[in-house]
Amino acid sequence: MLKLLLIIISFGIFANTYHIEDLSETLKINQKFISKLKKNNIKTTDDFLLINKTSKDRALNSQKYKIKIKELINILNIFDLLRIKGVGPTAAKLLVKADVKSIREFQGIDISKLEKKLIEVNQKFKISPFTPNRENLDVWKSLALKLKIIIL
Repeated sequence: MLKLLLIIISFGIFANTYHIEDLSETLKINQKFISKLKKNNIKTTDDFLLINKTSKDRALNSQKYKIKIKELINILNIFDLLRIKGVGPTAAKLLVKADVKSIREFQGIDISKLEKKLIEVNQKFKISPFTPNRENLDVWKSLALKLKIIIL
C-alpha cells in the first residue's frame, strides 16, 4: 500500500524518467560526467533533478562533478522539460534552444508565440526533423500544469 502511495505521489513530481546514459548521445553529454554520476548512484533524470533543486546545490555539484555551471544548468533544464509526458530529448533540446528552460516557464508560456519561436529555432539550428505543432504544445502545456515545480 505504501509503495502504491509513493508511486501516485511521485507522478505529480515526475511523469517521465530516463536513464541518463541513454540520453548521452542525443544530448551530447560527456561520458566522464556520466561515469561520475553513476559512481554516486545518479542514474536517471529524476536523480539528477533531485540533487540540483537549488542554486546552492547546482554550485556544489558543478564543483563536485567538475562541470561548468552553465553546462550543468543546460542539462538540468532539458531534464526538467523531459518530465512532461510526450516531450522527448529532441523536443526538450528544441524547447531550451527556444528559451523555454523549465516546467515553470512552460506552464506560463503563450503557446502561439512559442509555436512561432520553435519554427524559427528549428529552421535555424535543425534540431528536429519536425517542429511540435499547436496541438502538441497545447497537450504538453496541460500536462505541464499538473506537474509540481522542483527546480528552485
